[in-house]
Amino acid sequence: MEKVNKLYFPNLTGLRAIAVLLVFFHHYNQILNLFGYKGIPLYFIDSSGEIGVLLFFVLSGFLITSLLLHEEKITKKIDVKKFYFRRILRIWPLYYLLVFLGFFVFPYLGIPYLSTYIFEKRDFFFFFFFSANYVLFKGIVIPGIAPLWSVCVEEYFYLIWPWVIRFKKFLIGFVLLVFFFPILKYLSEMNRIDIFYFNEIFQLFPFEGMVSGGLFAYLFFNRSLLLDSFIFQKLFQVIFVSVLIFVFVTQGINFPMYRFIYSVLFSYLISNLALNKTNVLHLEFKLLNYIGEISYGIYLFHSFILYVGLVLLKKIYNNSDNFYLSNVKHILISLIMLTFTILFSKIIFLYFEAKFLKLKENFMVVKSTNKK
Repeated sequence: MEKVNKLYFPNLTGLRAIAVLLVFFHHYNQILNLFGYKGIPLYFIDSSGEIGVLLFFVLSGFLITSLLLHEEKITKKIDVKKFYFRRILRIWPLYYLLVFLGFFVFPYLGIPYLSTYIFEKRDFFFFFFFSANYVLFKGIVIPGIAPLWSVCVEEYFYLIWPWVIRFKKFLIGFVLLVFFFPILKYLSEMNRIDIFYFNEIFQLFPFEGMVSGGLFAYLFFNRSLLLDSFIFQKLFQVIFVSVLIFVFVTQGINFPMYRFIYSVLFSYLISNLALNKTNVLHLEFKLLNYIGEISYGIYLFHSFILYVGLVLLKKIYNNSDNFYLSNVKHILISLIMLTFTILFSKIIFLYFEAKFLKLKENFMVVKSTNKK
């Protein structure tokens, strides 16, 4: 096996943990509501799931592009075939494991809501061929495996993006095309028209997060921005982080073109965390890194754990359909469920996922790491 070069990115594993926690607590509230219970009374949790997924998208675009550019710098080329093999070994094993469970196991467990789905060959076909986003777009939510929609979106992006980076003459055109979509969607909503099924295309292929992350990685790699003189200055960072937190907590996703705006904001945040030695945020904590390293498994399996956990909770409360959960109880219950989700995901990682990640190393040229 060829020597693998390492690319050190501090803080990003911790940021990945924050992204998956945003999704977890959103679905915690959502599934509680399904069971007739009130969720955590925090406004921003209603939108934290979508924002968490968007943060994942931006992280993915930034990391993938950085690795491709460093590979090109070292080897003078981008091996797209190796790139595809790396993505397959990273994504497909857990994806297909959850597809199998979602269609052939979960429906027969007798768990309320989780086991209500009636098998449809058409749905299985879409999930098998990475079109879960289409199923969800049509309003069909298959309990326990709904998060797979975002994995499908990433797979579409991975098919295209290495070629865009390899043949850079297409980069500007592709970026402009993707960034033009949110503007056109906003205009179509303002005028209450759908241009050439545009809204459908926009919902099925929300690439702006990944493209924004990739564009920032490209610009920073080529030093095309005034890094030290302006945007990496501590005062600017403090202002930026304060604005980002304020918008998230008070507005959520209730403003026009929020996906595009968050994509740009997250891209700047990620660039600072990964590349700025004087950044004001520090996410290098053992617990965050631990969660971040198994975040893919947590993201895929947390819904299943929540369904099971809430069934047990309902039994504890004698199957009552209406009882009050204090903030203290919410904290305890959510942390217990999060702990079981982490343990379950760690087991999956050690005894299933890690075997494929080991094979993935055979196709690595550059490896991203949070350790020097």
